[in-house]
Amino acid sequence: MGFMHKPQNGKRHLAVGAPAVIAERVCALPPEQIAALLAALHPADSADVLEHLPEEQQRDVFAELQPDDAADVLAYLDTEEQAEIVADLPVAQLSDILDKMELDDAADVLAELSHAQASAALAGMEEAAEGAACLPTMRSARAV
Repeated sequence: MGFMHKPQNGKRHLAVGAPAVIAERVCALPPEQIAALLAALHPADSADVLEHLPEEQQRDVFAELQPDDAADVLAYLDTEEQAEIVADLPVAQLSDILDKMELDDAADVLAELSHAQASAALAGMEEAAEGAACLPTMRSARAV
């Protein structure tokens, strides 16, 4: 029996029971290597593998994911897991991940955070949005 099913949308799906076996086999690898493996999987499968890793390792691996991948994986975790896994992320990284998520998923994550952490993440998202809004203006000013 193989671990993978045929890829859908470029991401591979794992067979039932495979996330626990994979987590057991990769737990000795550095977090960045595990993150690279997770990035190749469907986000739901990545979330399953992540949940089977030791708690501290979950955070280290999650912190190594690219923001787009982290946002997709975070959406598949339970709300309690979401709050635990992002608890130690720097505000800028958390804001970037939340900004990549669907609004309802980002709201669910924010609802699980402390008031201070949620406020800081929202402020970071707003700063990024304001900076992005200025880019076209800055580009057109340079062209003059």
